[in-house]
Amino acid sequence: MGVFVNMDKAGRLVLPKKIRETVHANKFSVELVAEDRLVFTPVKSADEMFGSMPDLDVEGFRKQHAKER
Repeated sequence: MGVFVNMDKAGRLVLPKKIRETVHANKFSVELVAEDRLVFTPVKSADEMFGSMPDLDVEGFRKQHAKER
């Protein structure tokens, strides 16, 4: 899927909605892999990552984290 995106004066890129929906992401890690090549990798939300560990007590984890703040 080749698309062109523009950068605004503030240096922001907007990825087309179709791409964001295809990869189910709104956050991306960006890596410079060559002088003229960037790689955007979707980053899962914390809820999505915790969902991959069904035995994890997510609510207990959040409470413990809140206490440590």
